[in-house]
Amino acid sequence: MLIVAANVLTMADDARPCSGLKDSARRIWLSREFARRHFSIAGIQEARNKVAFQRRAGSYLVLGSAAHEGQSAVELWVLWKFVHHPRNLIIVHSGHRLLIAKLRSDAVLDIVVLHAPTAFSSPDALSDWWSRTSALVQQHADPRIAVFIMDVNASLPPFPGLRWRWAGQP
Repeated sequence: MLIVAANVLTMADDARPCSGLKDSARRIWLSREFARRHFSIAGIQEARNKVAFQRRAGSYLVLGSAAHEGQSAVELWVLWKFVHHPRNLIIVHSGHRLLIAKLRSDAVLDIVVLHAPTAFSSPDALSDWWSRTSALVQQHADPRIAVFIMDVNASLPPFPGLRWRWAGQP
């Protein structure tokens, strides 16, 4: 199972293939690229969706949160072969910077997609956001089966009961 995080605002600069694409065209391009690279799950930051949604995009089921004042929004893309039916992938929390979903099918996962405030935010704002996020994660995600897909923009906070492991690390 390959899992990827992508900040689509970064991907939308003038040098990228998806630069200037509207939402539907961007989803088509992303679904093709994700499938071509054999990604099973993708977490997207800076999607800037107008509304929250659940829809198919190629061979993926996509859950999206709504942006706040045109900023942020995250998406979760899961390969259809792991979902089988839309009711098997449900959102348990959705905000413009945090989406927590439960996949209950062949794979059993709690998936957390988040996009932290920038490092330019005040220390109090960062601390408050991480505290609220940590409480929501503890309430809605089981650390034994949780996958975190993050664009943290800053240092990682302690999540009680979790030990951070990076790709390639035992």
